[in-house]
Amino acid sequence: MKKTKSLHSVLKLIDIALVLFAFMGVRTYFSTGCFPAPDIILKTQESIQNMLILTGLAFIWVAVFKRLELYPRSIMMDRRQWMKRLPAAVTLGAIIQLAGVHGFGIDRFAAVPAATFWVVMLMLFFLYRGLIFGLQAWLEKRIVRQILIVGVNKRAMEIFQELKSPQTAIRFYDFDTNSNGYEKIHQIGTEVKLGTLAEFNNDISNQPLDEVIIALPIRSHYDRIQKIIELCSRQGVSVQLAANIFNLQKNIHQLVEPVANLPLIYYETQRYSQLQYDFKRFMDILGALGGLILLAPLFLLIAGLIAVYDGFPIFYIQDRIGLNKRRFRIYKFRTMVPGADQMQDELEAQNEYQGQPAFKITHDPRVTRIGFWLRKTSLDELPQLVNILFGSMSLVGPRPLPVRDFERFYNDRHRLRFSVKPGLTGLWQISGRNFIKFDEWMGLDIEYAQNWNLLLDLKILFYTLPVVLSGKGAK
Repeated sequence: MKKTKSLHSVLKLIDIALVLFAFMGVRTYFSTGCFPAPDIILKTQESIQNMLILTGLAFIWVAVFKRLELYPRSIMMDRRQWMKRLPAAVTLGAIIQLAGVHGFGIDRFAAVPAATFWVVMLMLFFLYRGLIFGLQAWLEKRIVRQILIVGVNKRAMEIFQELKSPQTAIRFYDFDTNSNGYEKIHQIGTEVKLGTLAEFNNDISNQPLDEVIIALPIRSHYDRIQKIIELCSRQGVSVQLAANIFNLQKNIHQLVEPVANLPLIYYETQRYSQLQYDFKRFMDILGALGGLILLAPLFLLIAGLIAVYDGFPIFYIQDRIGLNKRRFRIYKFRTMVPGADQMQDELEAQNEYQGQPAFKITHDPRVTRIGFWLRKTSLDELPQLVNILFGSMSLVGPRPLPVRDFERFYNDRHRLRFSVKPGLTGLWQISGRNFIKFDEWMGLDIEYAQNWNLLLDLKILFYTLPVVLSGKGAK
């Protein structure tokens, strides 16, 4: 749901900017007789009143596009549908734009040829929408959404039929014997897992999971449903339910979201401003791209030092646990001897987090000479800019944990940290890193997950540089 809303916000912002930029560009072309460069358009002098009018007209374009369903709920909508709707939407938008210019008496823009403006807008929208929809579809194909439906009945089957797709993995969970329903589930090629609430909690604790949808009858399963929501909220797992009749904790927020033509209530432990959520992703992309470009010489230097002094491989690649407990491959510069992972069991007695899931040693014998300085300066983390660019990580968030650490988690509350994307830096990094205890570390991650906002990210980024430069807490 968040991804779809985020895409809608981005599309609307681009649509507004595109309408303004194209309209002023066409006007500049017919005024000067040559194709205007972007910097010329941006330098065009306009009164505040005229810009407010033009911006207001651009917002009407967004309203027209929304009315004609050009901000689809599912990005995987039939491409032919939006291609058929787009000419009508552009035609109506162009008519409103030109009528508004004449109606408000903006003489400088009254001479813009309607046909030219219409053709330019249609081409621009076709090109950029096709590019974005194609890119988003490619990205979605790389990620299979994990959904758990609790209950087996007619409603559960309707939800399954609505959500099934190659990019969705749907599992069923139930507590009672319902042989007729189970037989139908088997026929559609999936299975039903039977168990208790304790087993359900264990299942959501250790399996990648994006969402739980409860299809149990409320009247006969009231207490059980409330317990399911509480168990999921404890770990930051989003839940959908068909009605709102519970007196739940204050930190569980609810939103109405239709699924399979049913009015479901969407429960989540975080309520984020959509605009802030969009800006966070924008910051991630901008920061990752800028970092990869600006730091390219440093990348080459580090790679050369590792190759000369420590040999190959240059990079260390390991599975980590990310958003919603989904595994992804993290990239770092190699700082340890080859085969270091296989040596970890032999060093367990020196682990400074004895009895805790994490593994830390101050003077780890596996660390190489170059690796020591890379860790001290945190330069070994730079390749994670690639992870950030492709969306498995963010600039700010809890550090991504190794699978070994995740499998040793004993406190379900700590799993709330997996309800947000892992980050390159976070509260843990600016609060002492390896000098703080494990429970305090997890507490900082949970605090971030529950109280995230854009200002908090900016503060963490601001304090990260001096902490990195000082080497405080680095091992």
